[in-house]
Amino acid sequence: MKLEIRNRFSGFVLWAHEIDDNTLKATVEAAVQAEVSLEGARLAWANLSKARLEGARLAWADLSHARLSLTRLCKASLSRADLTGAYLLRANLTRANLDGADLTKAYLAKARLVKADLGGANLTRAYLAGARLSSAYLDKADLTEADLEGADMRGVDLTGANLTRTNLAGAKLIGANLKKAWLCETNLNGADLTGAYLTKL
Repeated sequence: MKLEIRNRFSGFVLWAHEIDDNTLKATVEAAVQAEVSLEGARLAWANLSKARLEGARLAWADLSHARLSLTRLCKASLSRADLTGAYLLRANLTRANLDGADLTKAYLAKARLVKADLGGANLTRAYLAGARLSSAYLDKADLTEADLEGADMRGVDLTGANLTRTNLAGAKLIGANLKKAWLCETNLNGADLTGAYLTKL
């Protein structure tokens, strides 16, 4: 069965893959393995759980409501990607580039985002309880009403981030940089702020 991946803006075919019993997951994995750029790919609602997408080029892709639990996205480029409502339980996004990505209401419980670039990303109402964000870059990220209870955020850069009504209860913010971060009604109960840099509370 032949499946195609098209650009969300132009409709242009980015990649076509044909094998017996083909699936969208297999098609996307084959494209990544072939080092094909999937920038702007139309993948909304796709089931890519447990896919191996290390180093994938998915900038500007539409991955809204996609299922990405346990998906390997280490060093993937997801800049400006639409991940609204995406399900990323335990996904591995180590060193991934999510600059400016839209993760509104995304589910990222226990996801690994170590050293990921989330600068300017929209994480409004995202669920990141127990996520690992050590040394991640969240400069000017919007975390309004996001849930990061118990998250590992050691050494995270939250410069200028919006933490309005963000739940950081029990989070490990050791050595975190919160310079000019907006902390309005932020829940910091039980959070470890040892060595954190704070200029506004």
